[in-house]
Amino acid sequence: MKKLVLISLGLLMFAGMATAEHGKGMYDELNLTEDQQSQMQELKADHMQRMNAARDQVKAETHEKMAEILTEEQMQQWQEMKEQRQERMKNRMKKMKHKKKHRRENKGMMDDDNQ
Repeated sequence: MKKLVLISLGLLMFAGMATAEHGKGMYDELNLTEDQQSQMQELKADHMQRMNAARDQVKAETHEKMAEILTEEQMQQWQEMKEQRQERMKNRMKKMKHKKKHRRENKGMMDDDNQ
């Protein structure tokens, strides 16, 4: 439980840092030196690596516990459901990229028309 709380707090802290940093706003507001900015970037990269490792560990532990609860058939069915969700998500992402690309192209055409 403590791990989950720490992970959640870490995510919130990082989300806050990412939001504040948009456009280097945090660096500018705090008047950070180049050295401080570099150290902050290293800290953020380390944070991301540790958060990913923690997420992977929690995921593995959850799967192990699920295997203790579900039957082999249910685990297989769950795995198939998971793969289907991932496929749907992949398709949605492709559609979103396609739409974004067309919006950019259409915007470019409209900009050309206005010149």
